[in-house]
Order: sequence, then structure tokens, then C-alpha cells
Amino acid sequence: MNPHLQISLRLAIEALHNKQYLNAENILNKVLIQDKYCYPALNILGLVKASQNQHQEASKLFTKATKLNPEDAQAQHNLAQSLFEIKRYADALFAFQKATNLNPLNPESWTGLGSALVKLGRLSDAIKAYDSGLNYAPNHPELYLNKGATHFQLREYQSAIQSGKRALEINPNLTDALMNLGKASEAIGHLEDAKDFYQKAIDFDSHSLEKLLCLGDVLGKLKLYEDSIVIFDRVLSIDSTNHDGLFKKGLALCMLQQYPDAIAYFDELFIINPLYPNLYQWYLNTATIICNWDLTKNLLYQLETKQFMLHPFTALSLIDAPDKHLKLAQNLINATVPKLLSGVIFAPRDNAKKIRIAYFSLDFRNHAVAHLIAGLIENHNRELFEIIAFSYSPVTNDEMQIRLKNGFDQFIDISQITDEEAAKTAQSMNIDIAVDLAGLTHGARTGIFFYRPAPIQVNYLGYPGTMGSRIFDYIIADPIAIPEDQHQFYEEKIVYLPDSYQANDGSREKPTARFSKSELGLPEVGFIFSCFNNNYKISEEIWQVWMRILSRVEKSVLWLFEDNIFSSENLHAQAINMGIDKNRIIFAKRMPHGEHVSRQMMADLFLDTIPYNAHTTASDALWAGLPVLTCAGKSFASRVAASLLHSLELDELITSNLEDYENAAILLATNQIKLHEIKLKLQQNLHTKPLFDTKKFTRNIERSYLEMLIQYDAKLSPVHIDLRETTSST
Repeated sequence: MNPHLQISLRLAIEALHNKQYLNAENILNKVLIQDKYCYPALNILGLVKASQNQHQEASKLFTKATKLNPEDAQAQHNLAQSLFEIKRYADALFAFQKATNLNPLNPESWTGLGSALVKLGRLSDAIKAYDSGLNYAPNHPELYLNKGATHFQLREYQSAIQSGKRALEINPNLTDALMNLGKASEAIGHLEDAKDFYQKAIDFDSHSLEKLLCLGDVLGKLKLYEDSIVIFDRVLSIDSTNHDGLFKKGLALCMLQQYPDAIAYFDELFIINPLYPNLYQWYLNTATIICNWDLTKNLLYQLETKQFMLHPFTALSLIDAPDKHLKLAQNLINATVPKLLSGVIFAPRDNAKKIRIAYFSLDFRNHAVAHLIAGLIENHNRELFEIIAFSYSPVTNDEMQIRLKNGFDQFIDISQITDEEAAKTAQSMNIDIAVDLAGLTHGARTGIFFYRPAPIQVNYLGYPGTMGSRIFDYIIADPIAIPEDQHQFYEEKIVYLPDSYQANDGSREKPTARFSKSELGLPEVGFIFSCFNNNYKISEEIWQVWMRILSRVEKSVLWLFEDNIFSSENLHAQAINMGIDKNRIIFAKRMPHGEHVSRQMMADLFLDTIPYNAHTTASDALWAGLPVLTCAGKSFASRVAASLLHSLELDELITSNLEDYENAAILLATNQIKLHEIKLKLQQNLHTKPLFDTKKFTRNIERSYLEMLIQYDAKLSPVHIDLRETTSST
């Protein structure tokens, strides 16, 4: 090579190393003027351009260089890298393949090859590429790092953790590996491990917003809300308008029931970015929880003008429209459930074996759903059925959780595994029917059912509405809860049980008079209206009705459940605004379930809410001998109390509009003879009508399961099932 050319190339390389890019370009351009086919100059100039992120120009120069010397592995690698940077992934893949063929000992080329395959969606091939690279460079940390990240994308979390740990063994300062380990550990529910990995990553970079936010999230999942707030405060100290920080701090404050403070953060973010994911949902939720009706109305007004996604569960307490509930459920499912569905092919069922029913829930503990189903679980026919719990409930070991563990034939904890793994576990056990008891409630794992844990999937009890997806074959109801002219608002086929759809435990403790009125803060004289529904169900409309009732019934009081101090203060203020002495609104604190049911014996009449009725709460009141007055609406959630009352043949307590509801409440409060007759009828019917006949209910729901299986075994699509009749209907 010409000595002058060698000097020029050496000076250009020195300028490149010193980041004197313009100087390097000038030197190399002079060389190329003299010899436009000078391979080293083209290659070095390509590196100069790539160093300045001018990858389009770099790719052209590397292309010329590789044509001049196609056997140079480094030039092929350089070309591949520049093509990757300009997102020409298929071309980059071809060049990386050439580079690895020419020099398989270069781990960076194998890393690039795997990365290109990932970008092209060929994740399994990427794993093979990383493994090939590790055959030549077994101690290259980036190969393990990228392999672990790809396993994570494939939801192969244990393999992701294994690769991430190996990367850290080689390079303990690899913070990306720590972050990948944290995310994979979090995905399988190993939250303490995730917390430790995120904290170690932060130790390397205490100002990384991504790392801080991940740590704050996992602290929240561990219910260490105060600690998570400290982390989110660090985020906001770095960036005071950070959208994630504002939202997540507001969320943590909600978990601590510091609702006004949470609203302040939601409000700030709403001004900056009203379309932030889930912001509108939580903002509205929080407003309803504390009965801030002005804010609720404002947010609902904005819903009409902006593209917010209203969660279907929130909508149940705000909108009495099953068509809208269907649309909202469809929107949520389409937005949140993975599009990748499992193409499971189930083997023909062995009719000689017991039918395996799996109930999935996060509420196998002291919870309303558990109180309803405990008797059902215990009364299932074990000669015909095997009953299995798939639980992602917190481990509480309370009395109800222990009872349920003893009641199920198997109690499987799926809280530490992924949705897909949970579904595969059910498939491996040959579950025949999977029953989702959570629906679209907070914390539900709907994604499990999109991997088809069982050939028949049922929506039941926990969520009073459609799931918005035909991945659920059936919804269990009754003709009161879902009138026959509303089938079009449900994606599932409807199973009509002959009585109420709601399971109840008729073996539970009989309520006894444990308290005096004075002990409960109630007046000795005067009519006691009550409503122990959660406060978010109390709408401004029903409140106005209640206040009119109090104004027309002298010395009456309204006894409510105190969900939080802020809702109590707001409701007292609203009472005063409507001319009612706030002392006539009495709030009850939380009590153990048995005591809670018994204290309701001190009330005279339960006033139901609409559009979201009392459900378990109504059953508790009726069990205590307390009549429930309801107003039946259009949607499932607004017709549950009517279903319960109809099952007890107490249809005289069902009204169809708020004017009749108001008048009925006043009539019962002022006509003691009429009220006494209803209470006497309720006491008699508790033991003679179907609502609390757990054995009869169990036989009915088992009949529905058998009908589903008959349809499935015949290789027919699901149909509506009406157990009031002898045959199923389409």
C-alpha cells in the first residue's frame, strides 16, 4: 500500500477514535478522490458516519466496501449493524448471517443476528442464534442478556431468569440484566425477588426513572404502599410532571384510602394528559368511592366528548344500560387480553371418570363471593363430580379460607404462575368445565380463559354482566336477572336456573340479637332505614329519594355502612344541603361477618340502591329477617335483588321505578301492620322457599353443567339452556 495512503488512513482512524469526525471525513474524502475503490477508506468512513448516527450513509459505504471485499467478516458485521439501525431488519439478518459464517468467533455478530430475528418476530430462531453464539463464546454476557430478554417475550420466565443470572455472573454490573430479572420475577409472582433486583439496578443508577417506577410498582403489588410512595416521590423530584409518577402515586394513595390526595394527583395528570391509560377509570372510581357527585358528573360529561375507556365494572354503578355494558366489556377485552389465543385440542372426555369442575377466583377468603359459594362447594355430588379450586387469592388463612380449602377436593394456588401456565395446569388435569367467579372485577385474571383451561368455560356470580367475549361459553343467570328479551346483550349463551341464580349458604349461622340499639348508635325510638351497600353504589339520584323519604317519615334515620371517612363526610354534607339533620344519617363500622349480619336485625327496612343493587348484602339482610325494598332496572346488576326477592315470593318488595319505590318505603315505614306481615312472611319463606336451599340449588347448577357437557360431547356449539323446561333451547 502507498505509504502516503497508510499515513492518511492512520490519521483518519486516530481522528475517529478522538471523535474528530469532520477531520476524519476530510482525510478519507481526499483518499477516495484519489481512489474511489479504496476499501479501507470506505470502511473507515462508514464507521465515521455510524458514529454520528448517520446510518443511512454508513450502510451505503459499507455496501460498497463489502462488494470490494465480500470475505471480510468485520465489514459484513458493520453493514449488518447499520442496516439494523435503519430498521431494514431482513437485510440486516442476511448480512449478520454472512458475518457469522465468515467469523463465528465474533459474539457481537451472533448478538446482532439474534436481535434481527427478534425484530422480525422469529423469537424461537433468535434463541437458537444466541445459543449458537454461546457455543463459540460461552462467557459473553450480552448473548445471555439478549437470550433472557427473548425468553421473557416468549413468556418463558424461568428460562429468562436463568439466562439473566448467568449474564450477571459474568458481568455483575450489567444493569439491564438486573432489570430483566426483576421483570421476569415479577411476571411469575416472585415479588420479593423482583424488588431486590430492581433495587440493585437502582444502586447503579439512582436517577433512572424506568428503574424507580418498576420498583415503585412492585412495592405496590407487595402492598407496601407507603414505601412505593417514597419511590414515586423520588420520580417526581427528578421530573415533577412525570405522567407515570403522578398516576402511580395517586394509585398508591387510593390503596391507603387517602382519596382526596389521590384525586389531587389524578387531577394534575388529567390536565396534562387526560388520555393516560387507566387514568380516567381510577379518577372516576375514586370520585364515586367518596361520593363526590360533582366530580363524578363532570367526569361523566367529559366521557361524552373525549375518547376515554370506561371500565365495565365501574359502569355498573353509573349506567343502567345492558347494551352499553356489552360494548364496554368488548372494548376492555379487545384492549387488554392478548391476541395470541391457545389452539388447544381437547381429547374426547372419558365418561367413566368423574366430571371435573374447576372454580377460578381471587376471593377464596373472607369475601362476599366466598360466603355465597361455600355451601355450594360442600354440597356438590362427589360421586359424580370432582371439585377443584384454582386460587389466586391472598393467603389469609382466615376461617372462610380454611373452610373452602377443606371443602374443595383440590385447592391449587396459581398466584405465582402466569395465566398461560395456569391454563396449561388445568388442561393437564383434564378439567371439563372452568367456572370464572371473578369476571371483570378488579384483580381478575381473565387472561387465563383466553388460553382455554377447559373445553367449557362459564361466567358466574362474581361479575353481574357479560364478559364481552365468546371465549366464555355460558353465563349462569335466571329470568329475573336477565329477561328473555335481553339475550342480544350477552356474548355468552344464557343458562336459566329455575330459581335465583345466586348461590347461598343455608347452613350458616342463624343471626341472633347480639346488640342493643344504643350499642350500635341507633335511636331507641323511630323507624330505621338501612343500606349496607358499598358507598360507591350510592348515586345522587337515589340519595335524593332517600332524603325525601326521611323528610316524610318523622323521626326516621338512615343507617349506612361507612366505607371511608370521606364518603361519610360528603354524605353528611349532602344531607344538610337537602334540609336533613346530619344526625339522622348514622354510619356503621366494619364488623366480623357474623356480627355484621346479626346487627341488621336492629333495622326495620333495607333500602336498595340502583343501578347497582345489593347482591350478597341483600342476601345477608334477608337472612337476618330484614325486608329489602328494591327498584328493578334494566341491567343484570340492577335486577339481582329482585331475583332474590322473587325466589322468596316477596314480589311486593320489588318496584319498577323510583316514584313507586319512594312511596313503598313510606308506606312500610308508616304502616306497622303491613311491615309486620312482610317480616312474618319473610321469616316463613326463608325456610320453605328456594333461595337458601343450598342442596336444591346445587342440584340445579349440576344439572346445568350436565346439559353443557351433553352439548359438548355431541360436538355441538353452546346453546341457551333453560332448566325451567325439560330441553335446552337455542
